[in-house]
Formats: sequence, C-alpha cells, structure tokens
Amino acid sequence: MVRQRVLESGLAWEYSVDGEPIEQLPASSSVFPQYHAHLLKVWVGPVQFNAHYFDQAEVDFDLPGDVLGDPAGLDCLHAFMRWLAVIAGNTAVMAHEGVASASILEVAPEPGLGIEAVADGVRLADLRNVVFVEYGGAVVPRSAMRRTVNLDEWLESAGAPDEVTAALSHVHLYDEVTTVEDEAALFRIGEDLVDRWKRRIMSELPGRRFEVSVTNEEDDYGPTVWLLPVR
Repeated sequence: MVRQRVLESGLAWEYSVDGEPIEQLPASSSVFPQYHAHLLKVWVGPVQFNAHYFDQAEVDFDLPGDVLGDPAGLDCLHAFMRWLAVIAGNTAVMAHEGVASASILEVAPEPGLGIEAVADGVRLADLRNVVFVEYGGAVVPRSAMRRTVNLDEWLESAGAPDEVTAALSHVHLYDEVTTVEDEAALFRIGEDLVDRWKRRIMSELPGRRFEVSVTNEEDDYGPTVWLLPVR
C-alpha cells in the first residue's frame, strides 16, 4: 500500500537495492526475504524520510533528529505523519530509534479525513517548504522532479535552461490541492507560496535573480504559481 500511495503522492522519491538506484518501485512480494537490501527515500520539503522494510506488515521511516527544532521540518513531519496514519488506518508514531515504547510524537487518523485531503496536505507542506534543485543552469522545485521528468532530456529539447525553469516551475494549484475548489482560497494559498518561494530562493541562490508570482488567468488553468529567471 505504501508503494502505491508514494506513486500517487507526487512527492520526490528514490528507491535502491544494495545501494543501486532502480527506476520502478518493486512490489512488496519482491522485497522479502532480502528486505535489508531495500531502501526507499521520500522527500517532503527539506526532510528526507528513509523507509526500511523489517516486516511485511510494517514500514519504518528514519529521519534526522533535528527535525523537531526546525519549523519547516515540523510542518513537513506533521503532514507526513497525518498521511501515514490515514494510509495505515492506525496511529503513526515517532519514537527514539530502537525504543518503540519511547514515543515522541503520535498522530492518529482524524475522523472524516480521507486520503485525498492528507495527500493535499503533504504536497502543500512540500511546496510551502520548497527546496530548489539547480541542474545544468535550470532551477526547479524538487517537487517537480517526478520520475517521469528527465532534466537532461528537457535541457536538450528546450535548448535553454531558462525555458526549462519556466516550464517546470509552473505549479497549477488545482492539480496540487484537489480538495479545494474555491479559486479565491487557492489564490490565497498561492500568495503564501510566492512569499515563501521568494525567501527560499534568495537564501539558496543569492547570486541569481528570479521573479515569482501567482496568476489566475484563463490560460493558466486556475491559480498558478510560477518562477522565472531575471537576466
């Protein structure tokens, strides 16, 4: 179930077996008995969650201990744990490694909160706490790095890194927040994202200039956050 939900989530992920990346998430039946060789990495904003398969009925995620002292990390952690709780139909527990009884944080499934809402929440946490990837002169949010996105192919076909930046840093909020249909509410979400993106990109890439904005024009398919390099 985790495999399918990760594929549906839109989050950036990486899977490896014996340290070698593989392109497809394997079926759970192929993980055991060689579970110790399998590692799934999932990113929400700046937080990397490492999934280990110790039991066919249980997946454990490791994460950095300093996440609790970072507002962005906490935002991502809470969203991810709410998502896990709904997927598992059980309380998601953060505990000290090797001491399952030493609970630090527990998040129970919220009554009436479905998979669509928590999936929206985890994608929004990823966008709120955006991490930008710079590759070949192009700059894109890591959330745009789906497994179907090959930046080398984009750079080869587009011919200019700025065109790749413009194409992949164009976020249609209707696609990311599927449980909110009100355009005014989505536009307010977009304004918050613009403010956060501006601060983050100035921090991560202080030597470059970008324009970041949210529009709601007919050609943009509803409220849309976009980023463009300024030369």
